[in-house]
Amino acid sequence: MARIFSSEKLSLNGDNIRIRSTNANEFEITDSTENSVLLSRSGIVSDFSSLNAQDTKNESDLSVDVSSLSAQDTKNESDLSVDVSSLSAQDTKNESDLSVDVSSLMAEIDATNTNITSNDVVAAEGVPASGDGSFYIDFGSRVFEADALPSVSVTMVNGAGDPIIGAMITEIATTGVTVAFSDDLPSANYKVKILASI
Repeated sequence: MARIFSSEKLSLNGDNIRIRSTNANEFEITDSTENSVLLSRSGIVSDFSSLNAQDTKNESDLSVDVSSLSAQDTKNESDLSVDVSSLSAQDTKNESDLSVDVSSLMAEIDATNTNITSNDVVAAEGVPASGDGSFYIDFGSRVFEADALPSVSVTMVNGAGDPIIGAMITEIATTGVTVAFSDDLPSANYKVKILASI
């Protein structure tokens, strides 16, 4: 069984530190002169109270910070709304510009198609014989005016792997065109195509 002893003061380690109780539920740890209180119950309570007060202050500061962040976020949200609105307005403008561009392009295509259909264009082709150095292709049923001969382009086609032979128009007449080859054709695998138009 533990024994209880009673004392107002207790001296420890050759009177280097003293423990005393001045009131009920109170204690103090002092130096040997009892002039310097090293630790006391009231000091501990005071420290905890100041910590609590500091925590309340921090909580208040944090609330202010959160409020300012919320206000900033509201401002940013407003700025973003303005930006999105301006983007939408810009997009509407671009859409309008694109509509004008597409309309003008379609009008230009229609005009080109009209020109193509109103132009006099003839396409013809023929197969020259092996050994030919030139070849005549007629325009079929179309006869051009002597003072309005067409512009003619010529193309040589060979899918059999024969040598490449150059072709040049040497004469344009009202009913056809003469094409000369850079060499006599080594086979009958060549095809000559022309396109004539005014």
